[in-house]
Amino acid sequence: MKKIYLILGLLFLLGCGTAPDSTPSPTTETSEKELEFQPLTQHVIENAEERMAICNDGTSATYYMSEGAGEGKDIWLVYLQGGGYCENEEDCMTRAKESPKLVSSERRVEQVNVGGIFMRDPELNPDFHNITQVYVPYCSSDLWAGDTEHEVNGETWQFRGTHIVKAVIEDLNMEDTELLLFAGSSIGAAGMVNNADRVAAMIPDSVEMKAIVDGLWWPMVEPFDQDPYKTNAADEANVEYLNVQMDESCLAENGDDPDYYCAIPTEVADYLSMPLFVYVDRRDPVYLERLGITNIRATGESPQAAYMEDFIEKSLEMIETADAIFSTNIVNHTSLHITDKFFHTEVDGYTLAEVLANWVFEKDGPIKVIADE
Repeated sequence: MKKIYLILGLLFLLGCGTAPDSTPSPTTETSEKELEFQPLTQHVIENAEERMAICNDGTSATYYMSEGAGEGKDIWLVYLQGGGYCENEEDCMTRAKESPKLVSSERRVEQVNVGGIFMRDPELNPDFHNITQVYVPYCSSDLWAGDTEHEVNGETWQFRGTHIVKAVIEDLNMEDTELLLFAGSSIGAAGMVNNADRVAAMIPDSVEMKAIVDGLWWPMVEPFDQDPYKTNAADEANVEYLNVQMDESCLAENGDDPDYYCAIPTEVADYLSMPLFVYVDRRDPVYLERLGITNIRATGESPQAAYMEDFIEKSLEMIETADAIFSTNIVNHTSLHITDKFFHTEVDGYTLAEVLANWVFEKDGPIKVIADE
C-alpha cells in the first residue's frame, strides 16, 4: 500500500470591508487605474437549491468577483477558501458554534478586499494585479468535495462542496478566458485538487489551466505524542461521512488501495491533467501542533528537536520531486492570500510572487525554490 499523507486545514479568515457604491461591477469594462480601488463583489449562485450549490445550513453558496483589465482580463484566478471540515455530528455542532461563517452564507458581506495575489497595486503586484479574480468562500465543511446530507443537532445539514464548485464554474462563463489559475489555501487546496480534473472538463478546450496548492503538502509521519487520531484526518470513516467525490482517474488506478488514498492532495497530484505549483512551509505550525509538537522551534538534543529534524528531512525528500515549488522554513501555514508573506518572504533572493509568476507566465527565472535550514 502506498504511503498515506495527512490532510488538514484550519480557517484563515481574510480581511474584508465594504466599498463605495461607485465600485464598478464585474460586468463593467474596467481601466487599470480603477482596479486599484475595486474590491470583489458578491454574487449569489442562482437556483442554488435546485443545483445543490448550498451551504451546510441550506443557504445559497456565493462567490466574489472582480473583473481584470488590459492584458490580464482574460487570465482568471479562481480561489477556494480554506477552513477545515467536520466529520461527525458533535464535530459539526462545534464548528457551527465557533465558526458560523463556515457553515452558512447568511452573514456574508457584499464586498471584500483580499490580500496577497489579489492585490491590485501594479507596483507591488506587477504580474497579477490586473487579472480577473474569483474568491469562493467555504461553507460546506467537506473538503470542497462532499455530496451528502446528515442530521446535525436535529437539523438537516448539506455537504455539497462538489456541487458548489461545479455551479461557480458554470456561472463564470469562461468562453473568452485564456488561462485559468485554479487555486486553494489549506483545505481549499485539498478541494482544488479533488475538483481540478472535473473543472478542466467543464471549461472550453481553448482555456489553458494551471493548479496552485497553498499550504497542504506533507509526508506521513507518526505523531509525536502517539495519538493515532492524528494520522487519520483522511480515513475511510471521514470520506464516507462526507461522501467525498474524489478524482476519478486516481480511483481507477488504485482499486487495491483504500478509497481515502484518492482524497489526499499529494497523491492525487500524480493524476491531474494540468501542471501544479506548490507552496509549503516545512515548519507548518498547524500541521506540527496537530502532530503533538509544542515547541516548533525546538533545538538541541530534545525529543521534539529530534522529531523535527526527521520530519524536515522527510519533507525535503518529498517536495524535491515537485516540478514547481516555493518552500519556506519560517513556521508558516499559507501565503497566497497574505500580502506580507506573498510579496516579502524571500528564499534565495526570490519571493513567492516572483517564483509563481515565473511558472505561470513561463518567464526566465527559477520555478523551484527551497529554503535551506
